[in-house]
Amino acid sequence: MLGYLLIALSVISWGLWGFTGKLATRHNNALVITAITSILSPLASIVLYILIKTKGIEINITGRSFLLIGLTALMGIFGSIFFYMALQKTQLSVVIALTALYPVITVLLAIIFLKEPFPFYKWIGLFIIIIGAILVTWEHQ
Repeated sequence: MLGYLLIALSVISWGLWGFTGKLATRHNNALVITAITSILSPLASIVLYILIKTKGIEINITGRSFLLIGLTALMGIFGSIFFYMALQKTQLSVVIALTALYPVITVLLAIIFLKEPFPFYKWIGLFIIIIGAILVTWEHQ
């Protein structure tokens, strides 16, 4: 039950993130928005570090894990820049619907590289997600 509550809170947060991001692009360039959010991130990191320490969570950073964390951060930064640039040029509903397809890439990578099982019914679900994004962004004339 807690897992689903956390998912709902995540979805609400990301929904608000997209909306407030669109509002921010009315006042600033995508690079400025990304820079400012990157500056604010260390503040959250301090709070998270305190939580990690108070909960006794072990920090185990190896060279490989540091590289993967760095790549994760880099992809997040690039994704944010491209996201805000898209918001400056395109309707919010289109940007959100199409960028919400990122799990398709994640799933495909998980199947190919992590050898995660993916039964036929999940392929149908993935296909429906793609069709849904196409329908949401369809411009009827």
